[in-house]
Amino acid sequence: MKQLNEPTMNNEEIFENVIQGKTYKNDHCKKCRITQKDCRVCGYGNRGKMMNIKDKVFQRYKFYLQNKNKLNEIRPIKMLNPDEVQLMKDSYKTSKVFQGVKKQLLENVPKERRDVCPFCMISEPTTIDHYFSESEYPEYIIFAPNLVPCCSHCNTLKGERLFLKNEDEIKRTIIHFYYDVLPKTKYLKCTFCVTDKIPQISFRLEFESETEITRIIKDHFKTLHLLERYQERSNGILSTECKTIRMCLMNDCLVKKLVQLLRIKAQFLEEIFGRNYWKACIYRAMSESEDQLVKLVED
Repeated sequence: MKQLNEPTMNNEEIFENVIQGKTYKNDHCKKCRITQKDCRVCGYGNRGKMMNIKDKVFQRYKFYLQNKNKLNEIRPIKMLNPDEVQLMKDSYKTSKVFQGVKKQLLENVPKERRDVCPFCMISEPTTIDHYFSESEYPEYIIFAPNLVPCCSHCNTLKGERLFLKNEDEIKRTIIHFYYDVLPKTKYLKCTFCVTDKIPQISFRLEFESETEITRIIKDHFKTLHLLERYQERSNGILSTECKTIRMCLMNDCLVKKLVQLLRIKAQFLEEIFGRNYWKACIYRAMSESEDQLVKLVED
């Protein structure tokens, strides 16, 4: 897993452009002498409603950024009425302006990692996750720093499970890939073994010390069922790689040469996706288990 760069989009400009895309109240505009394309002060219709909530929404934007390194402080407040909430939701779903923003958010992910969801590193990020949920934090619905590319499976599993109440303390359970500083040490560990010529692999989390971010990572893995999902996905890789290794060994290929190739695969994936990328962990574990590889052909 790797962090993502914070979106550099101008959130005030986005909000203003969304406002300009809102419809006017027809009976007002028939009386108004200002042409629609030049109007910046209309206080009627959906455009007027968006203008009226801008200041209080931007106060929350400011609060978000002030607390980006202590996200637990961002708690829901009732600041928008139902009509205003619906207006924000519609802005996200139907605004042409915001369709472009969504595209920019996907392109904000480094090119070599765009095909994998930051949350799980398995599936393609076909959706945008509202880190603070739409239902509890409607003021952040079109706020770029709150929007993270995500696969539909992780988006569904996360849902509104961002916070966990434990012993009267509220704790975050999901990594914020713009603001949480992830450890560079290897914490996703993998064990490879061969029993009766059948290859097996298992995943686990191990940390050098217990900190707030290591707790969040553990909860992130638990909430999104990542160890189980990695386990399921590993079968295909193991089957393919072990068949190849078995054939090579049967044709007098040196096991040390195979170990070297596995290590190269692991290094290549680690450079792109980080040391804790599940596929890289598989290749790394296999490359460190020479004694197990030879069991693939032992009588």
